[in-house]
Amino acid sequence: MRLFLLLCFRAFMLLEAYSFTDETDRQALLAFKSQISEDKIDVLSSWNHSFPLCNWKGVTCGRKHKRVTDLDLGGLQLGGVISPSIEYGMGGQPSIYGDVYSFGVLLLEMFTGKRPTNELFGGNFTLHSYAKSGLPERVMDIADNSILHSGLRVGFPIVECLTSILEVGLRCSEEYPANRLAMSGAAKELISIRERFFKTRRTARR
Repeated sequence: MRLFLLLCFRAFMLLEAYSFTDETDRQALLAFKSQISEDKIDVLSSWNHSFPLCNWKGVTCGRKHKRVTDLDLGGLQLGGVISPSIEYGMGGQPSIYGDVYSFGVLLLEMFTGKRPTNELFGGNFTLHSYAKSGLPERVMDIADNSILHSGLRVGFPIVECLTSILEVGLRCSEEYPANRLAMSGAAKELISIRERFFKTRRTARR
């Protein structure tokens, strides 16, 4: 129970304190690299943890925030899907659409226990589609096992709670920016989940 509460608490705190860094973009680009065929992957040999992100082939970063502002892979004939969290060509200003997307992906990571770069994913099968495929009937199958074995109290509506949280993550990480839940909307949804599943119990203890 403690682990589950900790994850929920962390999700709520991220709404106020979440800081997007170059690590967000690094993971997104590595996920793209994992989709590239073996015969072409050598052209992105610099895309690894031994090189600073801003020194990767084709990558240009902003001077202040050090996030990706331009991505030039023209002529390399690479195939794959690049995460919308990569905000390039924006004049050095990462958009709120990319930030809310990254927040949604983080929620999915926290409650499924899988990262976008997991070997399970490839092509059109992503963390987003994996989480979506489990809702609502198979939510227990896609949830992180450490949550399911964290001493949840008898009678806790784990399926309903997990489904509600993952739905927020899915709505934040929609492929098209216009379809994504705004950060204020995500905050409202998560606060509602907290009040619904945890406030009653805290009040009863008093």
